Amino acid sequence: MFIGLVLALVSVYFRLGGRARGLVIGGFSSYVLFAVGWMVLGIAGWRSDKFPAWIGLLFVVAGLLGYNAGMPPYGIPIGLVMATLGWWIIRTGAPAAPVGGATTSGQAARSAGHLADTSR
Repeated sequence: MFIGLVLALVSVYFRLGGRARGLVIGGFSSYVLFAVGWMVLGIAGWRSDKFPAWIGLLFVVAGLLGYNAGMPPYGIPIGLVMATLGWWIIRTGAPAAPVGGATTSGQAARSAGHLADTSR
């Protein structure tokens, strides 16, 4: 199955006479953006307090380690972090986000308090 992709890329490379730079650039950028996406997810989840900081850090590390996640053994770190996030959600009973973006803790109301003085 995986050799089919390699053979397809090699045959395109030879058909184009070695001018397959677009394939190389596209393949490389997809691996880089995949890793960066997981790292950004970890940072965003950590900063927004959607999950604990240690899980966010695990996402960042898994993004770095899972750079070649398109190949079999390298997807394991990302899978383990996703399983850890699922375990944390089940263990803590983290509620789903309410519809409309309102928070249950009143964080949005407190952060909007600097825009209008509601104490009067």
